Amino acid sequence: MPDEANLRTELREMNAELGDVKISVARIEESTKESNRRLESIENEIKHDLKTIRMAMQAIPMLKDKIDGNTAEIAALKTSKADADDLAALKKRVDVMEEKVQQIIWRTLSAVGVAVLTYVAQKLGITIPGLKP
Repeated sequence: MPDEANLRTELREMNAELGDVKISVARIEESTKESNRRLESIENEIKHDLKTIRMAMQAIPMLKDKIDGNTAEIAALKTSKADADDLAALKKRVDVMEEKVQQIIWRTLSAVGVAVLTYVAQKLGITIPGLKP
């Protein structure tokens, strides 16, 4: 009888430990699912940012053509000795367009940099304050 009692006690302890293991496995599975959801969200953000980069890269040659056209107009105005007000206005338009191109490039590179850093941080399990998961 004492052996049977010991076996029952041991069986109860093993069942309790098995329950703890099952709970731990369930927690790990849930954590893995959440991590996968976050990674998928980050991957979608990166895809969106890459699409934005492609669009910006397509716009850059068009803006460059406009800048070149305006630069050619400036050269034509100089050679034909057009009045200074028209020349200054055209120069200002060229400067504004150049600034817009630089802003587009900077924003695009910043967005990609943040997305890549966020992705890497998430992959490594690093939490960075200010970055959304």
